[in-house]
Amino acid sequence: MPETPIDGLRSRDPRLRLHATYEAAGRGDQPGLVEALLEVALTDETEVRTGFGLNDDTEHVGDSAADSLRRVLAGREGVDPRVRAAVTSLDADDDRVAALLRHLGPGHEPLRRELAESAEGRLRLRAFKADPDPPVESTLLLLDDPSPLVRRAAVQALTFTRTGSAPFLAALRVETDLLARNALLGALTRRIGEPGVLSAVVGLLAGEPLLRQWTARELRRTADPGVGAAVASRILVEDDEEVLSLLLRYQHLMAYAPQLRDLLDRLRRHTDRGGRALLLARVLAEPDGPAAPPDPAAGLSPPQRERLRREVAGWAAVSTSDLPGDLHEAMDEGVRAAASAQVGTAAGWAAELTRLAHAFTAAQLRAGLEPLPPGPLRHLLLDGEDPARSPLVVHLSDGGSAALWPGTPVAVPAGARPERAGWRVPCAACGVQHRVAAALTWRYRDDERHAASEDGYAATLAGACAACRTPGRVEVRVSLATSRVDGAAEVTWDHP
Repeated sequence: MPETPIDGLRSRDPRLRLHATYEAAGRGDQPGLVEALLEVALTDETEVRTGFGLNDDTEHVGDSAADSLRRVLAGREGVDPRVRAAVTSLDADDDRVAALLRHLGPGHEPLRRELAESAEGRLRLRAFKADPDPPVESTLLLLDDPSPLVRRAAVQALTFTRTGSAPFLAALRVETDLLARNALLGALTRRIGEPGVLSAVVGLLAGEPLLRQWTARELRRTADPGVGAAVASRILVEDDEEVLSLLLRYQHLMAYAPQLRDLLDRLRRHTDRGGRALLLARVLAEPDGPAAPPDPAAGLSPPQRERLRREVAGWAAVSTSDLPGDLHEAMDEGVRAAASAQVGTAAGWAAELTRLAHAFTAAQLRAGLEPLPPGPLRHLLLDGEDPARSPLVVHLSDGGSAALWPGTPVAVPAGARPERAGWRVPCAACGVQHRVAAALTWRYRDDERHAASEDGYAATLAGACAACRTPGRVEVRVSLATSRVDGAAEVTWDHP
């Protein structure tokens, strides 16, 4: 056993250090004891188990040292200079200094107030954390503190109070520190039903990558059509893989943005990441919500329609003066401008995704949200895609799909049947690739083969060009061959 409390406080055994704090409390201000207690109080985070069974408990060694220091210094007039030097040292841990000041109690309140008025942000942070019950009114003032550390701590302290959303919204408008903005995100999420909060939180999806990740997590379960449109809009432009994965985890994506289905199926077929493929498969397994209105601008007020026109210019990367005054003509011109900046397969997807961007922007406006800003479209040409032509995509009864080229069989799961087909063909008027699609109709069964049976399907695919709205039609035939031996199946595009 150590001969003196100071020896015990310097022991490597946490139980001996804890016992030494008990002994030190009754020894008075012996030479070196205050310094030893200060060192343990400010550096020792160890918790020691002090009870077992029904009396199971633990005690924090650093907190015990701080409490013993209070007893050692009891009766002294003013602030002990050794304590002042320790709590003002920037080498000390801020949380441990705050804990020390709390344990020292009212006798060192003048020191805490002195720290609160310091020009050093970390000292002001220590003073704030040392207050066991800071008044809400004074904490609100700290939302404007020059130090992001203090602002962040103030937000965290106010989050679970009855404070309304107004001060948090005002702080968010001017906050530049990433972690402070994350704290504000947490506070506002708890007040998501208050006016203006949902729009402010959704707007953080356009922030820094980490902030986009945090926001996507917070919004993942929020069932709101405006949120669904904002998430879908962000998917069109997201260039961070982690953020994209979190956006795809939004639980109501297909309910509020069923127009994304073809894009997501294409992403699933061209991803080389197993986890991403499984995630996309789960998303695509969800049923579609109600179809979007044919006119994206339906239900918008005149100011909202003018705002949509400005956003259309942003998506096309052109000036609003370059667009017609009529909103629908402006949208058509914006789509053509986006398509003209690309070639081949990418031009077709640029036209289609720009149409989606217009629709999602209008949906955000219709929901009363501030729409997310336009950005460069992603997913125009994926790895492995032909830049000049596109395969026939056959959607199967099991929820999967197969990309077919003429005459080349593709294996599909046993028991799966072709249900729908989609193809991207050049527009007869402007040449931009656009999607034509239709349900496949069963036409025949050939049982005359020795090793397999064959079912034939056909459809007239139809669809309008996204760039110029010219309708297109094409006939396709698909056959499904099923092995009589093991049930293995292949689907073939028989006629383009």
